[in-house]
Amino acid sequence: MAVPPWTREFFPGSLDDVAQRIKSAISSTQIPAVALRGIDRVMREANRGAQQLRRWARRFSSLSFATMNASGVYLHEELAAVPLAAGQLHAMFPGELLAPRRETADRQRIEQLCGAAVSATLNASTIIARSTDAAIVAAVASLPSDALIVLRRCDAIRLDSPRTLPDLCAALGHRVLEIGSTAEVAAEDWSSVRQAQRGPLALVQVSWPQGSTIRQLPLAPPANLAIDSSILIAPLGNLRTIEPLNVEQTDPLTSQKLEPHTLTILPGHRLVGGPRSGMILGKNEALERVRGTSLWSLLQADVGTIAGLTYTLQQAGPAPFGLESLLNTSIENLDDRAQRLSVQLAADPTIVAVEIIPTSASVAAELPRTIPSRALRLRHATWTPEQWAKVLADETPALIVNSSEDAIVVDLRWVPPQLDQRLATILSKPGSAAEEPPQTSR
Repeated sequence: MAVPPWTREFFPGSLDDVAQRIKSAISSTQIPAVALRGIDRVMREANRGAQQLRRWARRFSSLSFATMNASGVYLHEELAAVPLAAGQLHAMFPGELLAPRRETADRQRIEQLCGAAVSATLNASTIIARSTDAAIVAAVASLPSDALIVLRRCDAIRLDSPRTLPDLCAALGHRVLEIGSTAEVAAEDWSSVRQAQRGPLALVQVSWPQGSTIRQLPLAPPANLAIDSSILIAPLGNLRTIEPLNVEQTDPLTSQKLEPHTLTILPGHRLVGGPRSGMILGKNEALERVRGTSLWSLLQADVGTIAGLTYTLQQAGPAPFGLESLLNTSIENLDDRAQRLSVQLAADPTIVAVEIIPTSASVAAELPRTIPSRALRLRHATWTPEQWAKVLADETPALIVNSSEDAIVVDLRWVPPQLDQRLATILSKPGSAAEEPPQTSR
């Protein structure tokens, strides 16, 4: 069997050195040769495991590196999370967290730090689930079993998985009622709520920025209809304002916005910029009900994820790979990078056409407001744009591009300048980029 990676700290030197020391120590005891062969086999397996770990690390260990996003959409639908910087990764994988005996103490300490980072901005506490969908399920699990969950029909969306919001709410057996249409929620829609209600009533609603293409319909129950719980979900929310964006493109949460709701759910990745997770915000009493459910031990985030998110929340300025840093990249900078890359790629015989074009990038598909950008329009000697895009998506790191008629389009807005050389290598020599040591990854 392979030696667990965390045990390596007890074995200084390479695995081969360890094997030799063990064999030297025991050979004088005249152990039969068959036993020595067994030791050789164990160490070969351990070495094979270490090689597999190194291959795995090249592909997955750096969350802002495993995928390079040249699609022009920062929150691309094919990406599970956003780029992370080296400091975030180091916070996620500290060596001492790998020892099981420390996990409980470390979890309590890091959860306290995470809560302090949130309370410094908002008058609220937080617990962290492994994803936005997990946070939704955890919040619903804290409701009474006979609660009726009411949501707008226009909120029947998908967030982290193929399951829609109504399906997630009904996963634990709760009754779910969708009201209104995709265009409005009328006063008479609440009569169906009165007819269906037999116990506590809970409202679940999704909040989008003002400039979103998704309709923001008011969900205002009649004054004589008692609401027991309210859960707010903010897919494009953030704990602070992202300076280059205006209110139409982001939804900074405030204590006043959280106050009317029992729980508020915020993706820890997306605009917050941390590792993939779901933040559940609210008063301590409501959060304790979530913690007290039998599902919480399965839905809560691991210690490393909370550590990475805490590191993100503690930073005063933008991370080097983060959204705010990429938004601040000037058009002049993008022009210079595009010029250098075009000269380098034009020398490759497999690329028969290179053109620099002005284009527009966006933060999310739901936000039509765009940001000026620059892109490379490339045509391959033998591959169609679809074939080339598929090859690039299968690379390590994967590269996401768009197709345009007979060429692919590589938008530079969301590609950090530090990765330009890696980008050129992937485009001109597929397969060779994976052999280079990773810097950071997605």
